[in-house]
Amino acid sequence: MRHLVLLLGVGILLAGTACFEIERQTQVNVTPGTVPEEIRDARWPSLPVSYCIVPTDAGFVDPSRLTELVDEAFAAWGVQVTSDGECDTVEQGNERNEIAWEAPGGEGAAPAGASSDGGVFQAGFTRQLFRECLNDCDGEAQSRIVEADILLTPEPPERFRTEECLFSTLLHETGHFLGVPHLESPAVMAPATTECPQELTEADRDALAELYGNQ
Repeated sequence: MRHLVLLLGVGILLAGTACFEIERQTQVNVTPGTVPEEIRDARWPSLPVSYCIVPTDAGFVDPSRLTELVDEAFAAWGVQVTSDGECDTVEQGNERNEIAWEAPGGEGAAPAGASSDGGVFQAGFTRQLFRECLNDCDGEAQSRIVEADILLTPEPPERFRTEECLFSTLLHETGHFLGVPHLESPAVMAPATTECPQELTEADRDALAELYGNQ
């Protein structure tokens, strides 16, 4: 029996800044691998974090419903975020956190395909920009998240083209947005799943608490 696997990912762009610069401009697709040591435990330096949504009809739910599902996903994590409403485009390096429909293989998206009779497809992708602290760092983590964009696959296989699976993808990608790494199944932050989990597990919440403490 063949199964479709929902592949959930996080993309990483490293940028080093301090008294001297280091060359780290390579985008690394770490699905389903591990997070590079230099950005492990990276988090936002302060809360709340703001985001905006690109309102298009490219996806399989209308813009207003996507906004509601994004709000619900962030609320599930219990971390302070604020919505800046709508934004025109999704662009890396503009110091704005954007959420948009973006087909796999599109600009900035993870190069993953879909299979109608089995295999894997990329449901979502979180593209992050980090600033590495090289000296006089506050806190334990040596890196801070400075930008995060969530890209959603607009035309997944029919089985996953539901609000429940979209919410599951958003729950996973908002976790990456906050800095939560991939975890072992059955956590929502597992890198791949054949289901569409709707609730965070204890492992998910523990990983968030390691970054931000008890909210």
